[in-house]
Amino acid sequence: EQNISALALAAQVIPGHIIHITSTILNIFAVLTAFFGIYLGFHEALKGIVLNVLSRIMDVKNVNPLLLTSGICVFIVVTLVIWVSFRVSVLVFFQLGSPLYGIVACIIPFFLIYKVAQLEKLRGLKTWLILLYGILLCLSPLLKLIE
Repeated sequence: EQNISALALAAQVIPGHIIHITSTILNIFAVLTAFFGIYLGFHEALKGIVLNVLSRIMDVKNVNPLLLTSGICVFIVVTLVIWVSFRVSVLVFFQLGSPLYGIVACIIPFFLIYKVAQLEKLRGLKTWLILLYGILLCLSPLLKLIE
């Protein structure tokens, strides 16, 4: 059996350019949806970080929400323009960003499991494997340098 998409099957049956136009529009919306999903997630994460840092030096209620949102938006757009201008590969970003992921997703949970008494039932070999993966993720930029 062949793995043929529904649009390819419809293109064989429906004459004209309707399917080609529809598939182009569908592809555009798929890319835009993925971009805005990542953008909104990154925007909310940055907003949380900025508000957390600002809460340590001032009252967060005094922060103008429109100014904060606009500033984060400008920062994201400028960062993306620089990213595209230098033609940085996404794979390089993943390799350089992997220590953060290793710390947040592997190393911190490992230490929480061994420090919090309520999480004692989760201790075991699997937990040590998670720590190992976290360490490997933290070392991956160094592996990129010796490549």
